[in-house]
Amino acid sequence: MVNKYTFNKQATSIDEQVELLQKRGLIISTDEVDELKTWLSNVTYYKLSGYWFVFEEKHCGVAGRSSRFVPIFYGKR
Repeated sequence: MVNKYTFNKQATSIDEQVELLQKRGLIISTDEVDELKTWLSNVTYYKLSGYWFVFEEKHCGVAGRSSRFVPIFYGKR
């Protein structure tokens, strides 16, 4: 079977994914970065995104998902 689709977007490295998540507000300590990289390597960014959905900012009246995370302090939103 021949692939009919052309993809122009470059793959994002694991380090770039970690940096992107941090820019979007994911709070992760330096000692947790290796564990996050392992999860991203084994499970993938897009599969994990379903789990962090509840931590994303919500925008009333706007369709789609946010790319920013809500800060949570002491287990409260």
